[in-house]
Amino acid sequence: MKYTILSIMLCTICLFISCAEEKDNAFGDYKSVNIKIDPENITEPLEFNQCTIDSVCPISLPDSTTNFLPTKLMLKNNKIYLLDSDITKTILVFNLNGTYLYKLGERGRANDEYIGGPTDFFVDDYGIVYVFDARAQQIKIFKENGHFNGNLGVGDYFIYSFGLLNNKRLLYSIASTNENEEDKSALISCDLISSDPMKLLDFKENYTFWPSRFTFFSNENRLSHIPLLSDSVIVFKGDSLEKIVHFDFDGKFMRTEKPELVTHSGSLKDIIDYNGVQDLRKYQETESLVLLEYSYKNLAMIWLYNKRTKQTWNLNNLFEEGTLIPTLTYLRDNQIIALIEQEDVDLYQDLLKNPTEEYKKTLAKAPSQVRDVLEGRIKTPALFYITVK
Repeated sequence: MKYTILSIMLCTICLFISCAEEKDNAFGDYKSVNIKIDPENITEPLEFNQCTIDSVCPISLPDSTTNFLPTKLMLKNNKIYLLDSDITKTILVFNLNGTYLYKLGERGRANDEYIGGPTDFFVDDYGIVYVFDARAQQIKIFKENGHFNGNLGVGDYFIYSFGLLNNKRLLYSIASTNENEEDKSALISCDLISSDPMKLLDFKENYTFWPSRFTFFSNENRLSHIPLLSDSVIVFKGDSLEKIVHFDFDGKFMRTEKPELVTHSGSLKDIIDYNGVQDLRKYQETESLVLLEYSYKNLAMIWLYNKRTKQTWNLNNLFEEGTLIPTLTYLRDNQIIALIEQEDVDLYQDLLKNPTEEYKKTLAKAPSQVRDVLEGRIKTPALFYITVK
């Protein structure tokens, strides 16, 4: 019964996204949130006095891993999960001290191996890991100890990405559908055997863009989804639709300002040359913080918002200018977990050899953990655990 109610509520989401002039109360009992971001007014990074570095945790990669390119970071059930979709094509699991525990599968042709490689993953409250192999169109399941526990097919759908609700119901973002279907869907909900499907969003066949690699994002008890080329984010809390968050970039959003660019009439050069916000990339939310990554003038911008103090920051640099650039970030309550790699540190080696007076002043204010990483006393890759005040 609750799935039916949820389906009725969610079927209206497509109308909300495409018809902003409609009143929010026409779409059921959930919140509608509007957030204004001026893309021309870039906020400052976190200052050292606005946060506390709780700890810095070096990550001990296994000896066999010489080249690792992390594409997703998650902390769940006292474990650190790092996905590499591009090079090693696996997920490495660590304890909270950064000690390597095991990996979740590898590429190959066996039943427990990836055909293309892991594209995305989610972890439930019991430590069960669900890993999507897009090329195989399979979701592989791993037990809490890392042992393989079987494959899930995705039925007759061809899916681009997936999300996991608390009750283990799956959400599928569909990249294409059967052309003979009159009622095409872009987002559906299924049980673990891909039965009992429910349509949640319509598919707009005239779009030329597909979503970015990740369209679902999980933090604590929330699962968020960015639909295809949308300026809004759908946010579930537990197993219910909590709200839809709409971002207003002062009209400088490609789909609203230049809709012709995202249809067949727009060329790739026109899209690249567009002088505004092209799309939303990543979204995370906890009870304390909101993080949005979006593409502006072909640059990735990271916007951080403190719900309690109403402050906003630019997280492209982790702290004040000239310190650290995070490779990946993950929100946990009022804490930012940021992955720093050696490549990020190398950017500042020349500055450290002949530092300017301004850079000396910045380093003098920096916590000891920042200097330890920049000067090589703490090895990278490393996780910064940062509490926002």
